[in-house]
This record gives sequence, structure tokens and C-alpha cells, in this order.
Amino acid sequence: MTYNVLCQGMINRNVYPYCTSTALRWKGRRANLEREFRQLQPDIACLQECDNFESFWQPLAASCGYHAVFLPRPAPKPDGLAVLYKHNKFKCQANIPIHYNDIGTQDEDYDESEMKRNNIAQLLVLNLIPSSDSTSKNGSGSGSSSGGSTNGVIIGNTHLFWNYRYPYVRLRQACRFVEEAHALALEKNMPFLMCGDWNCTPDTDIYKFMTKGMLPDPSRLSSYCLPIDHNLPSSSTLRDDAPPPEYAWHSSLYLPSVLPFTH
Repeated sequence: MTYNVLCQGMINRNVYPYCTSTALRWKGRRANLEREFRQLQPDIACLQECDNFESFWQPLAASCGYHAVFLPRPAPKPDGLAVLYKHNKFKCQANIPIHYNDIGTQDEDYDESEMKRNNIAQLLVLNLIPSSDSTSKNGSGSGSSSGGSTNGVIIGNTHLFWNYRYPYVRLRQACRFVEEAHALALEKNMPFLMCGDWNCTPDTDIYKFMTKGMLPDPSRLSSYCLPIDHNLPSSSTLRDDAPPPEYAWHSSLYLPSVLPFTH
């Protein structure tokens, strides 16, 4: 299961005019989240915009038989990512954090200031704990085949930059995520499953990249990176946590027919 649980510390009533104040309060939301989580009981859950981790999510996970691995976003962001997995089914072999803020310092082709959006990702190598039946049949509890492949899966969890004016920032973050996951999958000889809030729609370059391995044509990168409205502020004056400007509500990201596909 992958789930953007909506950071309580970043709720803005103007963004959710269709919700009652009761529905947005943490007291009501935590009860609904707990009820839904206990009902679904997934083997693995990837959470984005996860806050109240120590006071809510960690004890909830423990009471339901999960280990929880939390990765906070860089300060002053109040939220982070979390992967919860059933501890009687999986054992975590490795936990690798990815900080997209590093992109600007590692890749000379990218403006460091534009890449620092405090977005993150996490990769967990989960080995499947063999059941008693499979252990007795195989005569071993190692969970490894004779070919060296490990019986398990690599779980990736991320939340990409939200602002629709900067698709190239999101695309670079997605590329970094795939690079890290693919390298780890080759090293561990494991399949990987990528989850998260991608902040994109099916007509975007990120979606094409993830589903078809296609990247934007370099000949159109200049227009790809330019703001839609020439009156928009520059990237240096736009806070990454600022609400979308008024005209953004007319973009396809907020059309009811498209919104369900954005996460």
C-alpha cells in the first residue's frame, strides 16, 4: 500500500474548501487513519507526508505487528517518509536514504539552488522470512536459492517536488530515484517496487519515463523548463512550500477528471 497521509502541520483550509473543520482536525483524522490501517493490514505500507511519527504511527505500527522505518525531511519541514512492514514476514537487510538536495552538488549540469527542494526517498531491502512449511521442504531457512538470488524485494518510497511549474526538477528527482533503485537491484539481484507520491499525471514526462523509459526531447528542453506564465516569479523567489498561485487552479493538475491520478 502507498498512501499520502497528509501532513497535519501543512494543512491549509484554503486548499481543502470542501472539507469541514472537523474532518481536518488531527483528532478526527487520526481516528480515521487508524481505522483504515487496521482494516487494510497490508504486508508493506509506504507513507508520504508522515508526521506525528513517534506519537502515532510508530506505536500504531507496533501494535499491528509492523516495524516502521522513518526518514524525516530536512528541517524545517515537519514531515517525512515511512515504510511499515510486517516483522513476521520480512527482515530489513538495508535501509538507504536518498536526499534529492544532493543533486545540485553532484551534477554540474543542474542549478544547485533550484534542486534544493527538501524532497527525499528511501530504499529498503526486505528479505522474506521463510515460513515453517517452506523451511522444512527446502531444508534451509536462508531464503536464498542456489543461483544466489535472495528471496525478497527492494521497496522504494518517495515524494517528489509538488510545484507544477518545475517539471524538470521532478523529472531529475525521479531519474535519481530510478538510478539508485536499479543499481541496488542489480547488486542484490532482487526485484524492486517503487511507490510514492509522484505529483504527476499520465500525460507528463515523468509518467512516460517510468512506464516507457522515455526522456524529453533535448530540442524542446528550453520550452519545457520555462514558466507557463511570463509574469510568474522566478524560481529564486518562489518558496517550495508556498501554495499554488490563483491561476494554478485552472491547470490540468486540479481538474476533477485528472486529480485521482496525481498520487
